[in-house]
Amino acid sequence: MGDRLATAVTGDVAAAVDQLRGVRDDRARVLGEEHPDTLATQAELEALLGG
Repeated sequence: MGDRLATAVTGDVAAAVDQLRGVRDDRARVLGEEHPDTLATQAELEALLGG
């Protein structure tokens, strides 16, 4: 989470969103859609997107 947040804070929100989407997809594939880590990454992505 730290690297993506730092990327967003420095103004490269698009890069942070791309990174989060990749992490979220990987976690969903490996851990499952309902795993707490997958859901936390999804929530972080939604927050970054303003939703």
